Amino acid sequence: MTKIKLTKGDSFKLLKKIKDNSVNMIFADPPYNLSGEKNLTVKSGKISKLDKGSWDKIDDIDEFNYKWIKECIRV
Repeated sequence: MTKIKLTKGDSFKLLKKIKDNSVNMIFADPPYNLSGEKNLTVKSGKISKLDKGSWDKIDDIDEFNYKWIKECIRV
């Protein structure tokens, strides 16, 4: 029988609680760092700033991705 466990929360906190090599699959939908003053989109045919919220504004996207992917590989 397959055991499925879904979790929701801060991936950095949740992944630290999981044992090494104990996960078969991780489905991730991380922030893509698209929001910001210089990032634009089109709404109703007009150019506007792209702001999905503070959760989508990451100072160092490379470091952010390195950290969560490293933990995914570990588990």
